[in-house]
Amino acid sequence: MNTLPFRLLLSLTLVTACAPEEDVGPAETRMSVTKRLEFAVQTDGVSSGFDLDAHVSSRGTMEGCRRDDFVSPEGAEGIDNQFTFIYDAIRSLFGDAVDGLLQGVINDGSLLIFVELDDVNDSQNDDDIRVSIFSGAGTPDLGTDGFIAPSQTFDVKDDSPFSSVRGRIENGVMTAGPFDAEIPVQIFQVFFNLRVRNAMLRGTVTEDGLSSVILGGGIENTQLLEIAEQADAEQETQTRDLLEVTLRGLTDLVPDERGRCTQTSATMIMDMVPAYLYADTVRPAGEADGI
Repeated sequence: MNTLPFRLLLSLTLVTACAPEEDVGPAETRMSVTKRLEFAVQTDGVSSGFDLDAHVSSRGTMEGCRRDDFVSPEGAEGIDNQFTFIYDAIRSLFGDAVDGLLQGVINDGSLLIFVELDDVNDSQNDDDIRVSIFSGAGTPDLGTDGFIAPSQTFDVKDDSPFSSVRGRIENGVMTAGPFDAEIPVQIFQVFFNLRVRNAMLRGTVTEDGLSSVILGGGIENTQLLEIAEQADAEQETQTRDLLEVTLRGLTDLVPDERGRCTQTSATMIMDMVPAYLYADTVRPAGEADGI
């Protein structure tokens, strides 16, 4: 009897059984804080962002409420970011003061947005991590570049909004979503938690955390009008009615039963630096698939 095939099979089985498991390293947590925040704006039809509705929309199609989508800097079509026109209008009215005020509340610690990566085994490729967004508290030191310096320690802000979702890292790029996120924002002395529906995240991962994050999603028109009312009360302006008229030509997501879109797509870009939380701070908690 020829026992060679049997012995070869047995040897292969033993080698496979004794092979060591791939060492993916212990799971780690990596924290980053936003040092710079801006809303993405389009230039000549090009904009950062996401295809939020899985359609390449145009004025000739019903999808996207007849709004023209953009193209990403990488050449991807179908990018939804109609909020760019609202932000352009705000900038045209108030100039560089908009960006300056936003950067000011980041630098003085009034607006500290944290993005935490948890369950990270590999900063280059990991198919199951947790991504969380919440607010921090503290007065940061600034670097010579005028932005928050890296590797500082903060507390979690009391009553911080908390959003969390499972994500992945592929070739050093974190992606997560869709999920409902709540992002703290302050503009013109009006502080509000911006509810971003069906949000998508993409970020560049380093050994220390995230160096940048892009967040895109839909903002309900009703909330945009509420924010305008708050701003009018603080600034003694009258923008709410003008915004309501403007939104009719911009909304591009989630049509109602009459075919009218009820959300406006938006994209936020955050530059980030590594950060830490004090050991005794009360950490936020929430669901792993949204707010």
